Amino acid sequence: MRPQAAMGERAWRLLRCSSPGEIATFWTVLIVLYLLLFILAMTFGIGYSQHIVWCGEKWCAVFDYQPLLWLPILFLQTPLPVDEWVYILWWYLLAGLFTEAVFVADRLVAGRKVRRPRERSAPPRPAARSVR
Repeated sequence: MRPQAAMGERAWRLLRCSSPGEIATFWTVLIVLYLLLFILAMTFGIGYSQHIVWCGEKWCAVFDYQPLLWLPILFLQTPLPVDEWVYILWWYLLAGLFTEAVFVADRLVAGRKVRRPRERSAPPRPAARSVR
């Protein structure tokens, strides 16, 4: 039972912050990535585009959304974004996943670069003297 618990502890250790500076960096990167996703989603031509098409008797505006930034539209089945909180939560989720992936990758790369001292099991014994 103990080796499984140790494996679980090692996996969760990658997701935990180890210092206050790392916590502050995590939240700063998360907020910056959220703002970046928000700006990209709201930028015409990047997050969405609009086409005017003939709809029988009149002209209609048709929006094409970038799938990664506007994924909740597929689940809500609405032509326009109606519930803003759903998209805000989606962008926070994306920003959190990207931020955590960056931090885990950084820890894994940094862990490979750091050389840990080898542990010695016991100091070498001095040679035995022979008495004659």
